[in-house]
Amino acid sequence: MLTLRHKKRIAEKKIELLKQENELNSARRYIEGLEEECKYFAKELHDGIANDLLGLQMKIETSASKGNEQELASLVSKLRNNVRNISHELMPPEFEHLSLDQILDRYAAKLTENTGIEVSYHPTENNASRHLPNETAYELYRIVQELTMNIVKHASASHIVISLRADNENKYTLQITDNGKNANKQQTATNNNDGIGLRTVNDRIRAINATANVCSSTENNVFTLLLNINE
Repeated sequence: MLTLRHKKRIAEKKIELLKQENELNSARRYIEGLEEECKYFAKELHDGIANDLLGLQMKIETSASKGNEQELASLVSKLRNNVRNISHELMPPEFEHLSLDQILDRYAAKLTENTGIEVSYHPTENNASRHLPNETAYELYRIVQELTMNIVKHASASHIVISLRADNENKYTLQITDNGKNANKQQTATNNNDGIGLRTVNDRIRAINATANVCSSTENNVFTLLLNINE
């Protein structure tokens, strides 16, 4: 009788482990599919629409008529730059050449420039993020990107702080703090597309075997992600 109970417990544990493994594999396949779509659209935007806009801009600038061509050319140039920025955001950063600290520092500066919100990045000591596997660093970058854009859209924040800390050579803590409205209210205000974005964040967190939580107060919201790259 005891042997049967023991075997049953072992079987239940195996089933639970298989279930967790299947969920993890599903999350990874979903993320891989999203990234392939991002690469495709980035290439189409950069090689297709952006080049078409450049041709239109040049045609306007060389037009014989001197009406509102310069104003139109300026608008087309601005639109082309916006398309290029979108394509660069969709295309994965080159982690082979830059550390996550360097990429997030540039991202924070660009987000400040584009939104007017003060965004600062506090890096790991001694550029410790360079020891992260490229795949893990990339997922962390996408998590930061998705969450900060959600803050920009819905939190009415004036300040965002992104920080990455290496607790030791295997454990890292990522935090995103903003002084916007309560995170629960942010999620209530999101539309379907943003809801998909937040679900993608959860899939990315599972894909790297990390854990995360959000704490909100009257002063700020703090997203904390704990990562152990050995697990």
